[in-house]
Amino acid sequence: MLIAMKKVLIIPAVIVVLLGGCHPEENPDQLKAVNRSLEYANGVMEEANKLVYEEFGRTKRELHSWVFTAVWEPKAKQIGQYSDSVRLFIRTIKGELLKQSNSLKIDYVDLTKQLHNADGIGGQLLNKLIAFKDSIPAVIYSGDTMSRFYKQDLLNDFLKTVPLLPAYRDSLPADKKIEYKKQWLEKSFGRTSALMAMIMLNKIESDVLATENTFITYCKDQVAIGCNMSYLHVTALAFLSSSYIKPGQSIQVSAGLGTFTSTSKPIITINNSRVPLNDQAVAEYTFKPIGKPGEYSVPVKIEFTKPDGTKDTISKLAKYIIAEN
Repeated sequence: MLIAMKKVLIIPAVIVVLLGGCHPEENPDQLKAVNRSLEYANGVMEEANKLVYEEFGRTKRELHSWVFTAVWEPKAKQIGQYSDSVRLFIRTIKGELLKQSNSLKIDYVDLTKQLHNADGIGGQLLNKLIAFKDSIPAVIYSGDTMSRFYKQDLLNDFLKTVPLLPAYRDSLPADKKIEYKKQWLEKSFGRTSALMAMIMLNKIESDVLATENTFITYCKDQVAIGCNMSYLHVTALAFLSSSYIKPGQSIQVSAGLGTFTSTSKPIITINNSRVPLNDQAVAEYTFKPIGKPGEYSVPVKIEFTKPDGTKDTISKLAKYIIAEN
């Protein structure tokens, strides 16, 4: 699937090169074939994105990864929602274009002029594309309490290399942004026919889909990275050195979280006393039980911080028996 996805992502880039030397009147059949290829590629990319979201569903069901999925799946879904909103706008434009041009049989219609207009539908589309791209860093870093797991340079590289508005930067001065918008509208929809406008709209939708895929895959990869850098299981463990003793003998209690990690900053309380972690991230508590023969228990409470910054507590009772002499 990865190889297939890479091939699909190459198609729009090749088409852009082909379009560079084309004029609508030269070969309509060829342009229609290009348009069909773009529509096919968009369908494949849409399916590829669905597979990424389905992968979140799988990791959410697995004990060792659900806490990281809880952090990253909402971010991926929010990116997907922004992408869907932009693509819905594009599809609305395409529907109107088909209507005005009688299914692309009329070359020049009012909508083709509006697509070239910064104050018209073209300007609205570009503003939505810019807003989508600008929103991605905010989504990735929203509610972030795990910044040590991110790579700022990597995110910036993605923003520079994704096909959507590759030369655009939020850091551009105001006058440069105005110039960029003017040039983009001219290159995308200047003096274009209905067929060429449809091709460009499909190409832009392809860019949106590919950009969505880049960042939702980034979110998915953070789940695996988080699992590798932290504990494997979110489970409270408490062990007694012995569960069957005679009066006067001692019992040692060992407790920890998951694979005895300290990355979640666990606070461990044993028998109502807070016990510090040792070098192995284990809390050890030794006591001498007092009482008549019978069944007893030691309360163990483990408080810890999840990757999303929220707190959780797991309580256990470590049971033991005092035997008769």
